[in-house]
Amino acid sequence: MSETTEKIFKEYEQGIAFKESMGLFKTVNEAERLFAGDQWAGLSASNMPKPVFNIIKRIIQYKVAAVKSTPTALVVARDSVDRTPGEAENIGELMTGLISNVWERLKMDARNYSGLKDAALSGDYILYFYWNPTVKTGQPYLGDINCEAVDNVNFFPGNPNLLDIQKQPYIILSFREFTQRLINEAKENKIPTYGSIRPDGDFVYGAGDSSSRELDGSEKTLCLLKLYRDDRGNIRSVKVCRDSVIKEDSPTGLTLYPVAMMNWEERKNCVHGISEVYNLKPNQLYINKAFAQAMLNSMLFSFPKMIYDNSRIKKPSNTIGGAIAVNGNIDGAVRYLEPPSMSGDLFTLIESTIAHTKELMGANDVSLGNTNPTNTSAFIAVSEASEVPLEGIRMRFYRMVEDMGRIILDFITSFYKKGRLVAFGSDENRKYVTVDFAALKNKILNLKVDVGPAGQYTEAIAVSTLDKLLTAGKISFVQYLERIPDGYIPAKQKLIEENLIQQSKETEKGNENAER
Repeated sequence: MSETTEKIFKEYEQGIAFKESMGLFKTVNEAERLFAGDQWAGLSASNMPKPVFNIIKRIIQYKVAAVKSTPTALVVARDSVDRTPGEAENIGELMTGLISNVWERLKMDARNYSGLKDAALSGDYILYFYWNPTVKTGQPYLGDINCEAVDNVNFFPGNPNLLDIQKQPYIILSFREFTQRLINEAKENKIPTYGSIRPDGDFVYGAGDSSSRELDGSEKTLCLLKLYRDDRGNIRSVKVCRDSVIKEDSPTGLTLYPVAMMNWEERKNCVHGISEVYNLKPNQLYINKAFAQAMLNSMLFSFPKMIYDNSRIKKPSNTIGGAIAVNGNIDGAVRYLEPPSMSGDLFTLIESTIAHTKELMGANDVSLGNTNPTNTSAFIAVSEASEVPLEGIRMRFYRMVEDMGRIILDFITSFYKKGRLVAFGSDENRKYVTVDFAALKNKILNLKVDVGPAGQYTEAIAVSTLDKLLTAGKISFVQYLERIPDGYIPAKQKLIEENLIQQSKETEKGNENAER
C-alpha cells in the first residue's frame, strides 16, 4: 500500500468510525426495511400473525410528491452590457438553455424524486457529478456531464460537523466497482501497479441489506475517490483501492466540489440529516403489533371451544352438520365455552395512533385525499396547514437544485470547447452558435432558481385564466400567445410573428387613412 493510498484509507476509516458513533449504518438499513414493508425483521413472534399496515410508506410518498410537485427552473442572468460580439446575443439565455438540455438528458426530475425519497429514508440526498468522456455529441467533440446518486454511508467529508459542502477540506466517495474495470482504468492512466488490484469482500458499509449481497463469482473491489482543494482553490482528485492507485493526483479543472447535497431535516453541527422514516419506527411497530394481537385473539376465540363428556362421547366431531354419537342421556354431554369479548378500546387507540401520527407528520386525511371536501374554505385551510411542515424541506431542496446548476455551469465553462455547437433560441426559431466558454469561467454568472406554483392542474388553470382574459378583451391575441404554455398551440412563434405583421399592416393602413 502506497503512502497516498494508506493516507486516504485512514481518512476513510475515520469517517466510518464517525458514522458508527452516530448509528448511521443501523438507522439507514432499518429505515429501508420499514419503508419496504419488512417491518417484522428481527422480532421474535413465531406463533403470531405478522400484519403490516405501512403508514410510513403512505406518509413518505405523499411528502416526497408534495415537495417535488412544485415545478422548478434554473435561470442564468447575465449583465446585458457584457456580451461577446459575434456570438449569442444573450449569454444568460444561452446558458439557461444549456443547463435545461443537460437537465433533460440526465432525467434530473426522475433522479430528484428518487433522491428525495432517499433523503426521507436516510436523512440525506447526495448527487455526484462527473465528466463522461465517452458520450457522443454528434460533433468532433466527445464527452458530456453525467451524475449519479451517492448513499450517505458512502460519503465521507473531511469535516462532518460542517454542512457547507464547498467549505470541506476534502471529500471521499466510496464505490464498489468491477475489478477488471478498475484494472483497465489503471492501465489507461499508466499506473505500473495495476496488476496488484484484486477483488475483495469489503461491502460491509453499504446502504440497505441488499448492498451486502453480490453475485457468486462477481469480482468487485472497493475504491475511493478523494476530492480536495489546492492552494489556489481549484479542485483536484485522486482515485485508489487498497492495493493500488487507480488515478494519480491530478487537477479536475473545476472550481467547485462536484457534489450537491440536502438534508431532509437538519441536525445541529452535523453534515448528515435526520431520517423521517426512522423517527416513525416506534409508532409503526406498535400499530403492527396491536393489530397482530387483535388478529391472534380473533383466531383463538372466534370459534368456541367444545367441552364434552368423555365417558359418553369417544370421538367428537366439529364437522359442520356432522353427527355426534352419545351413549345415554344427551343432557350435559356437550357444551361450548363462551370466549371473553375483546375490548373496543384497542381499536380506538390504534386509530388514534394512526391519526395523530399522520397529523404530526403533516400528512392529514385532507392532504392524503381521504376526505370529501364538503366545505371549501375549511378544506383549503386544512390543506394549507398540512403544507407548513414541508416548507423547510422545499427550501433545502431548492438550495440543492441551485447548487446543481452552479456545478453544471462549472463543468460547462471547464469542459465545453470553443468550437462546440450549442442550440440557441426557441424550437420555432432555433439556431446554433459557438461560445468561448472558458472566457466565461471568471465572469459573473448569476444563477437563481425559479419556482412555479404547485398543483397538479397549474398549466390548465393558467390556460383557463388566459382564455377568460382574452374573451373579456383585457389582453390582445399576441399577448395571449406569448403567455400560453408551450405545447398547447403548434408553431406558436410563427403565429405570433404573423399577427405582429398583420397588426403592423393595419396600423400603416390606419395612418394612411388618417392622412387622407
